[in-house]
Amino acid sequence: MKRILLALIVLFLFPALLRAESTDFERWYVVMLQGQRVGHMHSSTHTVDQNVITREQMALTLRRGPSAVSVEQSMSFIETLEGRPVIAETMLRTAQQPLNSRYTFNDDGISIEREMAGRSMREQVPPLAGEYLTPAAAQRRIEQLDKQGADQIQLAMLDVSTGQPAVIAVAMTRIGQENIEVLGKTVPAEVWDVTSTATGGLTIRQYVDDRGQMLRSTIAIMGMTLDILAADEAVATSAANPPEVVASLLVQPDQPISNPRQLRRSLFKLLLPDDFNADLPRAGYQRVTWADDHTVLVALDLDQPVAPTDDQPTPDNLAASSVLDYQSEPVQALLAKALGDDAKTGSDPVSLSNADKAERLRTFVHQYVASKNLSVGFAAASEVARTAEGDCTEHAVLLAALLRAANIPSRTVTGLIYVDDFLGRQNAFGYHMWTQAWLTPAPGSEISNVESRMSNSDHESAPHNDSDSHSPGKTTSDAPENKHSKSEIRNPKFPSGGGGARWVDLDATLDDPFDAAHITLAVSAMQEGSLFTDMLDLLPLLGGLKIEVLEQN
Repeated sequence: MKRILLALIVLFLFPALLRAESTDFERWYVVMLQGQRVGHMHSSTHTVDQNVITREQMALTLRRGPSAVSVEQSMSFIETLEGRPVIAETMLRTAQQPLNSRYTFNDDGISIEREMAGRSMREQVPPLAGEYLTPAAAQRRIEQLDKQGADQIQLAMLDVSTGQPAVIAVAMTRIGQENIEVLGKTVPAEVWDVTSTATGGLTIRQYVDDRGQMLRSTIAIMGMTLDILAADEAVATSAANPPEVVASLLVQPDQPISNPRQLRRSLFKLLLPDDFNADLPRAGYQRVTWADDHTVLVALDLDQPVAPTDDQPTPDNLAASSVLDYQSEPVQALLAKALGDDAKTGSDPVSLSNADKAERLRTFVHQYVASKNLSVGFAAASEVARTAEGDCTEHAVLLAALLRAANIPSRTVTGLIYVDDFLGRQNAFGYHMWTQAWLTPAPGSEISNVESRMSNSDHESAPHNDSDSHSPGKTTSDAPENKHSKSEIRNPKFPSGGGGARWVDLDATLDDPFDAAHITLAVSAMQEGSLFTDMLDLLPLLGGLKIEVLEQN
């Protein structure tokens, strides 16, 4: 759930870059959720010598049950007067330790330096392909086209807010004029609708004054309204009073599930909102069949896991990242504590199999994170190793890091779990995070024992359309290359598991490894550039998803 909410920061830090303002500029904004103050944003553009410096800073506080979680992100971008990128710096604080990144642009490419909790990571990436505009250059271009009376504006812009430099496509559509309240006054505003590839295709409505300065940005999401409103510094930085956002997003199915933690087989019908365009993963124990544009059947069977086809591990599933920092001393110390001599990845015949290591690590994380609460924003594995605190996100991150430390490919899963009682709500699905490991469960292993009646059949557990054999699905292990086409729904057959290597679901928040009261919505290797942006596709689900329970066993 937190990864989805944190994606909103990327979503809302972006619109302020679309000011059509070619002179020095500074403005404060208050951020509102459903009419309640949740934070502030500060934007500025200044010319210094032969460079233009654009700065954005946002701080949000969100309430999750009884706990308040604060998140902060900032960006500084230096470019020449001609629009050539020089240096960009970003900071993201989602827990105790901030992630600081610096991007230096040169003829050979982009030099990236990241620092978190005293650890540094460096990489060199090739120059970005194609033509693009830097922030201040984009502002000048928008101002020029606006003065020419353009009703449609399309730009290719350089963006570093996601943690990895990328060129994003931006589309602006002029809607008309409207009078709005700003700083206690009624003022005229030009209204634009803005979409971009950085915001998952969601539309942001933006209001600007006659100089092109942003007065307000708004978006309807999660069944609520998010607003950024121009304000003075005192108002913008006054105390937040955030509404509770987790309980309101629980999804009540059409009927309760009996004994969800013992559930081995299930079939759910998901009714999706019109603006949801992503596919759902077919991996672990989950099979997916599209019935029509907005209806999908999700089947889980712990006795017939899915054998992958093209959903194989990639180097990213073993690589360290700022969040899965498994090479850090705290994580390495926990690995030794959890596995002892078996932490060594040699060819010792008496060592544990990877499947047994994975379950031992899952059990260890379940017991180690002793302070289970909702107060942590989004902590890196090393921080969880130090604090032993957090909720499902921290369990999933620490387990994924420990698996990679044991040389087992891993990824995290964002999805739903059925709970009998949570935050005063009964019998509902809540957004959840767990882990998948790439394993070959050998007969007699702890995981194989959980899958006590594994079948070697190759038929689908969920209903499928034999006449439609095309595949829309994900073409890599961690993210789709293309979303499924709503005009061409396709349902591939996937063989059931029969003992080969595959993705295995592991939920470290539970006493047992897994149950069939989970629904997988997305998977991630948790690498830079996709830590939160891969959640943008899921934002339309918030407040718009309906679930029917068709089978439970």
